Amino acid sequence: GTYDKEGKPNAMNAAWGGQWDMHEIIISLGSHQTTDNLKDNDELIEVKLTDGDRDVFLVTKYGQCIRFHESDVRCMGRTAFGVRGITLAEEDFIVGAGIYEEGKTLLSVTENGYGKRTELSAFLKLDENGERTQPQSRGGKGMIAYGLTEKTGPVAGVQVVSGDEDLMAIENNGVIIRMRMMTPLFS
Repeated sequence: GTYDKEGKPNAMNAAWGGQWDMHEIIISLGSHQTTDNLKDNDELIEVKLTDGDRDVFLVTKYGQCIRFHESDVRCMGRTAFGVRGITLAEEDFIVGAGIYEEGKTLLSVTENGYGKRTELSAFLKLDENGERTQPQSRGGKGMIAYGLTEKTGPVAGVQVVSGDEDLMAIENNGVIIRMRMMTPLFS
C-alpha cells in the first residue's frame, strides 16, 4: 500500500536542486493546488507514492546516487521547502528518484544512449565486515551509480525496473526506439 500508519496516502517529492520531502496527498478534484514552494531555479521532477517505510533513491546528472530510509524525512505540509536529500556537486542536479522494491534494479540511461541496470543493494553502505547492510543518511554525497565518460555523457534519467519491461527512448530527431530489457542482470 501507499498509506501511512493512519491510513492516509503519502507522496515523496524530489526537486531538481536536491530537496526531498514527504507530504500527505490531498485529493482535490477540479482544482490546482501548490505542492511545494520551490527555489527560483528548482523544478519538481518526481513524485512517488509510498507507505512511509521504504528506502528512496535520488540520482544526479553526474552519476551520483544516494539511498536513504524515508523515515529520515518527516512529513511536511504542502508549502514546506523540504530537506536536503543529497549534497550536489557544482552544476549537478537530480535527474530522477525511485522507491525500493524487492527484486528490482535501478535502470540508468545516459544522454548519449547508454544504459545499465544496477542491483539496488549496491547502494547500501558497507559495514565493518565489508557487507552492504544499511542505507546511507540523507544529505550525503551518495555513491557512484554510473561511471561517466565523454562517450556515455551525463545521466539523463533513471527508473526502478523489474527487467521484464520494454524500454522506449526518443532520439533528438524524434525517432522512437523500443527494446526489450533482458531479465538476467549483468553489472
